[in-house]
Amino acid sequence: MKYRVVIEPDEDGVFVAECPALPGCISQGKTRAEALANIKDAMAGYLESLKKHGEPAPPPISEETQGSPIAASGPVPFYLAPRAASMV
Repeated sequence: MKYRVVIEPDEDGVFVAECPALPGCISQGKTRAEALANIKDAMAGYLESLKKHGEPAPPPISEETQGSPIAASGPVPFYLAPRAASMV
């Protein structure tokens, strides 16, 4: 399953990653790559906890994106699957 992830730099230069479909699933890293790796781990743990407690996982994204010839300012969404629970 794939979920949207938004990564933004904060005022201290740290990158903050959030998965809006998983409330409270937020992580950070010194680089975008580190923030992305950390949010994948956080998402895997979040989904494993839902499973352990018998709660349903939110549906994966089902949208399509189109590139724009004009560079957008603001957060850049990523669409990814969380890491396998065995890697957590």
